[in-house]
Amino acid sequence: LSYTTNYPSNSNVVPERKPISSALVEVISNDGEVISFYESAIGTYSSVDEVGGEIGKEYHLRVVIDDKEYESVPEIITPVTRPDSLYYEYIAEEDKIAVYIETTDPANEQNFYRWSWNSNYIVITNFGDELDCCARCFISKEGNDIVLYEDTYSNGQPIKNKLITKIPVDIKGDYLIFINQMSISLEAYEYYHLLQRQLTSTGNLFDPPPSRLIGNLTSVSGQETVLGYFSVSDEKTIYGQIERAPYFTGLGKVSRYGDCRLLTNSDTITPQLWNTKFLQ
Repeated sequence: LSYTTNYPSNSNVVPERKPISSALVEVISNDGEVISFYESAIGTYSSVDEVGGEIGKEYHLRVVIDDKEYESVPEIITPVTRPDSLYYEYIAEEDKIAVYIETTDPANEQNFYRWSWNSNYIVITNFGDELDCCARCFISKEGNDIVLYEDTYSNGQPIKNKLITKIPVDIKGDYLIFINQMSISLEAYEYYHLLQRQLTSTGNLFDPPPSRLIGNLTSVSGQETVLGYFSVSDEKTIYGQIERAPYFTGLGKVSRYGDCRLLTNSDTITPQLWNTKFLQ
């Protein structure tokens, strides 16, 4: 949670973030179940235990900050199919590996999809003789791509060659990727689609004019404008380990030196499912 802030005119200046602390945050189902969240970091709220919603149930978000209350429009969890396959190809001109999925879209119903991904990859550093540890680490990364699909013109047909992300071949270590396929509502799809369009706009003459990004959160206590979107979804995951070594040339690459534990999001512990050489 955070307050809005002015965006600096200088593109090299990072916008100031104003996190909101000590808020009451809970998700409420249509049958009265309340899932409470605690402040795990300043402005970040997490559930005490891993929480899973139920397909067919309706949920909404409630937030109380001091004496002000905010709520979202309820969203229903709809089922989603599991991806059928995951595969990749090397794009030489970009020096990247494109990752795709294929999945089967259920017939006789309208479906809206969103995909997210997270990964672990291995890094070997050159740390010299002065250090005892550590040269071998695993870096965790979470993608921020907005990947969407709606089946208006392909209802019940296979979804083929759906690009999820592109992985740089900047080092030769393997890359374990997890792709999450989610069902979302029409309203969530429209919100993310507008956000995607604004983020990818280049500002040229042919770009559509920017639209106001309205989410599904409102102020119960007054007329305050609230930004953001609360969504729920069913989720199915597919994963696989990608070998980058066959495509790594070493040309123009930057070597990493020193203790690999100092790298962002690094750990010396081997991730679960590492050495999954097949795509599943």
